[in-house]
Amino acid sequence: MTKPINYSKQQVADIVHKYEEKAAEINESRKAALNDVNIIYMMNESFSDPLDLEGITLSKDPIPKIRELEKTTLSGKILSQGYGGGTANIEFEALTGLSMEPMAASLTTPYTQLVSRMSKLPSIVSYLNQQNYATSAIHPYNTTMYKRKEVYQKLGFKTFLNETNMEFVEKNDRNPYISDQSAYQEVLKQMKHTKESDFIHLVSMQNHMSYSGKYPNTDFSTQGTGNAKEAANYLQDLEYSDDALDDFLTTIEQLPEKTIVVFWGDHLPSFYSESIVETNGSLKMHQTPLIIYSNFAGNEGTLGTISPIYFMNHILTIANAQVTPFYAFLMELEEGLPAFEKGLYLENNTETIITERKDLLKETQDLLNVYDMIQYDVTVGENYSQVLNFFEN
Repeated sequence: MTKPINYSKQQVADIVHKYEEKAAEINESRKAALNDVNIIYMMNESFSDPLDLEGITLSKDPIPKIRELEKTTLSGKILSQGYGGGTANIEFEALTGLSMEPMAASLTTPYTQLVSRMSKLPSIVSYLNQQNYATSAIHPYNTTMYKRKEVYQKLGFKTFLNETNMEFVEKNDRNPYISDQSAYQEVLKQMKHTKESDFIHLVSMQNHMSYSGKYPNTDFSTQGTGNAKEAANYLQDLEYSDDALDDFLTTIEQLPEKTIVVFWGDHLPSFYSESIVETNGSLKMHQTPLIIYSNFAGNEGTLGTISPIYFMNHILTIANAQVTPFYAFLMELEEGLPAFEKGLYLENNTETIITERKDLLKETQDLLNVYDMIQYDVTVGENYSQVLNFFEN
């Protein structure tokens, strides 16, 4: 990151003090502790809604159950940092509350270039470890991609389950990747194993490219996608994801433990033709479905489009749980700028894309300058904010 011009211990201390006061105001009406709520992150590989795209036709809707679920729970879209790839970067944002947007262009993958070199980094994992959670990561694949084994240790996960030590490893048809259904069974098994409240972060693999040949007998067909075979097999993947999530949430609904599930797609698949990409524009090609489900609180509503850095804002609100100064800041930032990545900024109550920071409202730019200060401090700065307990209750 570029060092903010006015970066200093005093500037960071002033930010911490301001948001300590904001957190105290929020917490006056929030008496619940977070440590009696299970939190399940489910980042679904390449999950998207093809009906959101113009210029293509499908033989049938591949995700009817999720579409109905969106009407009765808190739902919206995420603004994904990637298209057709970049899973670990979306994961980084969701787990840390830190965005790729302020990072230097040369930092293409924080997991391998940043996190693996750091001794510690504040994250939802470190925060929930302080609340005595059992923190587990599940990735039904090998451990080499993006240095996940090393990175998960740095982030503070106490358990990492992968294809070598998972119990449920079944696959669908000729798909070479472990199914969503198996991955969700692994989540439920892990929840049963722990006495503490759980934070489980699942990164699925079922819907990973390439798609042709996974399902020779699928009855899906498409027009206009640019690759009919890839698209038909991808739609079959989505249908399996639709069924698996429905089954999983039916089980969660019956649990006596309070549980919040955050389900989202990391990015769109990359097989779409150039004409589809041009027709739909950069925003649609970077939006994927988001569902925040609770088995104990009525939380239906529309989130619009948000960045993954804001997930904890909504978890804490649903749980009526107290916030840290950092989450108090993210709540203020989300009010003004609910979704942003490099070259893609969506200010509040608009779907109009702004491509440069300088064209944002002055108050939005001011908030981003604060964000820069904190993000610089914890990644390459002096960590003044951590010493001052910015990330703790």
